[in-house]
Amino acid sequence: MKKVFLLLVAVSVGVLVWAEGPYNLVTRSSASFIPEGAINGKAVFSVSPTKQVFFSMGNLQFCANPSSEPTTHIVQGGETAPGVWRFAEHQYDYVGCNASPGNVTGSTNNSMSSTYSGWIDVFAWGTSGYLSSSESRNPVYYMPYHYTNPQDWTTERYGPDHNHQVDLTASNYDWGYYNAIENGGGDPGYWRVLSRDEWAYLLGITNSAHTSKRDGASSKWTIANVHGKRGIILLPDALSASILSSDYGISLTMSKYSSPFESVSNDNWAVMESLGVAFLPFCYERNYDLNFYDMPVYWSASSGGTGSWDPTMAAPSYVNAWAISVPSSNTPAVASYQRHQGCCVRLVYDIQ
Repeated sequence: MKKVFLLLVAVSVGVLVWAEGPYNLVTRSSASFIPEGAINGKAVFSVSPTKQVFFSMGNLQFCANPSSEPTTHIVQGGETAPGVWRFAEHQYDYVGCNASPGNVTGSTNNSMSSTYSGWIDVFAWGTSGYLSSSESRNPVYYMPYHYTNPQDWTTERYGPDHNHQVDLTASNYDWGYYNAIENGGGDPGYWRVLSRDEWAYLLGITNSAHTSKRDGASSKWTIANVHGKRGIILLPDALSASILSSDYGISLTMSKYSSPFESVSNDNWAVMESLGVAFLPFCYERNYDLNFYDMPVYWSASSGGTGSWDPTMAAPSYVNAWAISVPSSNTPAVASYQRHQGCCVRLVYDIQ
């Protein structure tokens, strides 16, 4: 198990701050352990009034048939499973498809299979590779490279069986909890998927039933181009656009969701990333087959739901799960997607 320890300096008011540079991020004293693979051990993101997380250094990727070592990974219980999981080497990396390739050399999501030696990064919901001995569905789709045909997506086949309300978090169906991530600490159990409500709280998405959001949420995200890739920029709790401007000379218009999108220079991005800024690239969403659409969608851990994000309107559904989507020329939204669809996955680590 790989660990990275942080040195924190106490100040008179009793909080712990970083004694370096003009930007002193406040973090919890319990953040003495940062797993390998976090963007930055200094930057925290609130996902509820009582919980903060670190973001992983990039989107989740899987290789089913590596051409070099390692060829297997550890899973919960200490056993090994075929293939390798990793975080993208850069936050702006994604695989893409044949029609619109990303910037991961030699890889395409169109070729996903048990024998493919490239990387894939869009997954059906709950496809961590775990299969419960009690599951009797036939067929059962549980591997990250599984996808259905048009006749085979209307019943419970993805994620936990016979439970409309289940949350993947801390279950073996959660990609990060079940699997060891090669560049994410080397052991299973560190990482997890955010729930629907946590994504909403982070991004400031509210409705009549969900009114809570993190402080300044609406001014802590924007859509921009980083290294030529479009995506969502997320500022950590202690960072603001005004600090970026006054202390680092970086001008960034927040809450911008219509083109033309701002382009962040490579030099400015290097500074922003060193401050813990997260970037979620706009990968392609896959339908039941190997057709891809320019609609960036990130899975949540929450199953069920059809229609609007409102408990009084959304009947439970065993073929759906909740995700965060970014419609064209619109703000990020909570949306219901069918579990067979392939979406991006970004993992977080809980600050205990």
